[in-house]
Amino acid sequence: MTIEHPSRFAASDPDRPAVIAAETGQVLTYGQLEARSNQLAHALRARGLGVGAHVAIVVENRPEYFEAVWGALRAGAYVTPINWHLSADEIDYVVRDSGADVLIASANCAPSLTAGIGGIRLVLGGVHEGFESFEAVIAAHPTTPIADECEGSWMFYSSGTTGRPKGIKPASIGTPLGAPTAFVGLVQMLYGGSESTRYLSPAPLYHAAPSGWSTAIHRLGGTVVITERFDAVGFVKAAKASGKWKTDDILAVLEDRGASQYAKELRNAGKDSGRNLGQQVGEGVMGGLGPALTAGAGTV
Repeated sequence: MTIEHPSRFAASDPDRPAVIAAETGQVLTYGQLEARSNQLAHALRARGLGVGAHVAIVVENRPEYFEAVWGALRAGAYVTPINWHLSADEIDYVVRDSGADVLIASANCAPSLTAGIGGIRLVLGGVHEGFESFEAVIAAHPTTPIADECEGSWMFYSSGTTGRPKGIKPASIGTPLGAPTAFVGLVQMLYGGSESTRYLSPAPLYHAAPSGWSTAIHRLGGTVVITERFDAVGFVKAAKASGKWKTDDILAVLEDRGASQYAKELRNAGKDSGRNLGQQVGEGVMGGLGPALTAGAGTV
């Protein structure tokens, strides 16, 4: 049976890009993703964490985010990405409420976190007091799979607009690695997701949609292009550089829905340095396409 998992493509084409950072050009290949996620899975087992453990992640949009996600998922863990724009108190609440056994933070985000929360604390991309180095910890472990690898799951939290954020915990966990899922099937059948797909996601990866779609693309062998944040000019440049981006499709829909002025702004984005361009494009998407398509327009 063909599995839906990045390990399949690490074996068949290890040099294929799994993630590309649009601003820097940094590439994380499938071979590198496989090796580093395996090392993290071994590290979790070495710390006594089995299937059903919980890993919280406070990391901005960067390729290493996916090393942490895939390492935790293949160890059968629950994974909770946390909005790094939240206050220290709000992040503290989510970490504690989720019962996180491990807290992985970037060097940029770690200084804003409350001391002592999160059990095992790992920092990636730098150093911070009270955290172990993510890179040093995983480097001590094998790049081969753990013996009992299986599927973990997301445990996303609501935004908390009507009170404290609420975790959505799946009822079961630990299914066979790469077992087919309805969502990946949808990405294939409705949107043509495949090994040749290049998926451009400028949205924050702590949201369910960008993380869910990005990992679905990895399960199909495609390449995820991420940006540090949404910027209209940078978005269009990244879209053009990706080589297989359906920019014209979005522009055509905008024009068809009576938002041609915003489509024009997008077409000229590479040359336009106006400070309000991002706001104008956002208004165009909302006004021309409506809120139902906002998530798709941001992360197709």
